[in-house]
Amino acid sequence: MKNQKKHLEAIDTDHHLVDKHQNYWQLASIQSVAFGFPILLVGRQLSNLYGPGTALSSICIGNLILWIIGLATVTMAYSKRKNAIQNFIEYVGKLGSILGGLVLLLAFLFWYSLQLRGTVTEMKNVLQQYVTLQNSFDIRIGAALGLIIALLSLGGIRLIKWTAVVAFPFLFLFVLYAIIMKGPLPVFKGTWGVSSHAIGFSIAITLPGIINLPTFFRHSRSRVDAFFALTLLIIFTVFIESSSILLGSGVSSESGIFAFLGFDIINLVLVTIFIIVSIVCVNLVNIYFASAAWESMLPRIGGAMEYAIMGVGGTIAFIFFKIREPMFLLEDVLDSFIASLGIVLLMAYLVKRIVNHRERNFEKVISGICWIIGCLTAVYIQTHTSLQSSYAFFGGIGASALAFLIFIFIEETLWSIKTCIKEAHVSNNK
Repeated sequence: MKNQKKHLEAIDTDHHLVDKHQNYWQLASIQSVAFGFPILLVGRQLSNLYGPGTALSSICIGNLILWIIGLATVTMAYSKRKNAIQNFIEYVGKLGSILGGLVLLLAFLFWYSLQLRGTVTEMKNVLQQYVTLQNSFDIRIGAALGLIIALLSLGGIRLIKWTAVVAFPFLFLFVLYAIIMKGPLPVFKGTWGVSSHAIGFSIAITLPGIINLPTFFRHSRSRVDAFFALTLLIIFTVFIESSSILLGSGVSSESGIFAFLGFDIINLVLVTIFIIVSIVCVNLVNIYFASAAWESMLPRIGGAMEYAIMGVGGTIAFIFFKIREPMFLLEDVLDSFIASLGIVLLMAYLVKRIVNHRERNFEKVISGICWIIGCLTAVYIQTHTSLQSSYAFFGGIGASALAFLIFIFIEETLWSIKTCIKEAHVSNNK
């Protein structure tokens, strides 16, 4: 118990936490700029597959489910201002938190490098309308952006906060401008419906970020600010995903989402600024997300140095990792691991609120086993079947949830039988 307490203190404590007075707008801005650009293609993809109406309704339902998950995640960690890893320790133990930290760090390398890769590709599509680009453009621009973001991360949470607060209005207004400038809009009539796969996809794209919300929301000035920020975040996410349904209509999937603007000099500048601001905000947030995992394993190397090392590491990953199928496969597996961990945390939290007689160490072991079961299931589906990655994602979640329910059923049944026998024995002795 003492060792675990020291481990918690080594990661972070309320005493050492800086900037504990962020309001709802600052919290929502930080998360919104992080979710904004990566989810800008979601609506277009779903619209092409299921039609605009089904895509819109599925996005709304999926994000409502995310709001409920986020509410539970923020609630379980806010009172002690715990980051994501401290939250893991509370429910899956020290070993589980270390494994969870490793998963988050590996996922961070992929997120950071893939975001850079997507940004460079989008910039290339825009700029080559006017100039001839060299073959080394991708590496040079991507590496430069990655290193600039690493340097900016030295400013920590305060710089991230003010960057997001300044950037969010521009990003929001630019999307509105693009919608206004869009020509023919999609036809919603006759396309309304609900798709479980579309709902699942809209959940999966942002679920890892929702699970990691405690790392940022521990900085809120009150519980009310945290809850209202979560609501604003979900509203903005729905807006962005829905706007891509409008922006993507009539545009080839191979073209950039803003290709319809035509790229005169004004639009060229606006789109380029939008892309650069988006990647800076997204990867600044990614660095801070991953910082909790870093601190759980290397608590002595923290703060500005830690952020810079992670930013440089993500940039190196961008330079050396080529976009090939195994890379996407590994990213999908890591996302499945994070999602399975998230469902175990939520179920453990709910059971803890209802059942008070469980032994804490045993409870953490059970939760850890359920998470491992989900991870193994996701790996098996991903590597030994021809099913889509979304099946592995939700297969892992389902396996963890089912294992947890079975363990709880057996545990509570045995406890009830044992208690009844004990009470009967006491009654007979009287």
